[in-house]
Amino acid sequence: MRIRFKIFGFARLRQAIGEDEINIEFDGSMVKDLVWHLTEVYGDEVAKAILQKDGHLKHGVRLLRNGHQWIDRDDLETNIMDGDVLVLSLLVAGG
Repeated sequence: MRIRFKIFGFARLRQAIGEDEINIEFDGSMVKDLVWHLTEVYGDEVAKAILQKDGHLKHGVRLLRNGHQWIDRDDLETNIMDGDVLVLSLLVAGG
């Protein structure tokens, strides 16, 4: 599978991967497969930046699929398709 992966708001993650946007080819069809692939290719810094110890996305970490589908932090078994664009963002609140 080949997808476009974009990163917003994760300096540590961007540093580990080396870019804000990358094309990724990996085996699998779910978000968890992508996360596993990123961890295997770019190291544990990826997991530390976005995952809790229980394997769910950290609070404030959001994943947007194709500009309109927010993937719930507890639903890493969401299917993704060849050609999808996934945006990983860090939501920050303030006043």
